Amino acid sequence: MDSKGEAITVNIFDAIKEFYGLTLVDLAVLFRENFGVMYYARNVRITDRRAYQFASTLRLPVELFKNTTTDDFDQIEFGKKLFLKNNDIEEIRNAMPDWKARLAKMLAQLYLRCPMDTAKELSRMDRFYWSRGDNMDRLNATERLFVSTAEKQIRNESHPILLGVSYFLDNKTASHFNLRQSRSGRYD
Repeated sequence: MDSKGEAITVNIFDAIKEFYGLTLVDLAVLFRENFGVMYYARNVRITDRRAYQFASTLRLPVELFKNTTTDDFDQIEFGKKLFLKNNDIEEIRNAMPDWKARLAKMLAQLYLRCPMDTAKELSRMDRFYWSRGDNMDRLNATERLFVSTAEKQIRNESHPILLGVSYFLDNKTASHFNLRQSRSGRYD
């Protein structure tokens, strides 16, 4: 609710991430789609056919994919309970279609130079922005793992302080990754 007591419009995919714990990458795996389909649905528009497909799988009313507000959170919570009766969240999170496996390999070999099991977990993320000074308590376990892995990587390169991380996938599942680090070893 805003200061006037009115419901606030929210993106349904952000609400699904909060309530279900499923990122846009996880949803692409669940629906057996490529990431571009989910990116388009979140950022451009969602077709009626896709809205029905997503709603029936996630056990949500179709109308929520057209307009979602904070008043709809009870419906989303109820849909989550129905969804969990027939689906295993961990199985969805751990599934590795080819495009996600390529993404994990890129994270492991090019960006973070981390073990493959860590990269597989991090490949679930579709976007992440963090700066030193942000409250770490607001991050989920995968996001905290991303920050700690990035910090280890820059320590290995003799740049002791991580100032920030930005990472996102575009509509073609190309990853964009940037580490801001202190070359002087100071927080400047």
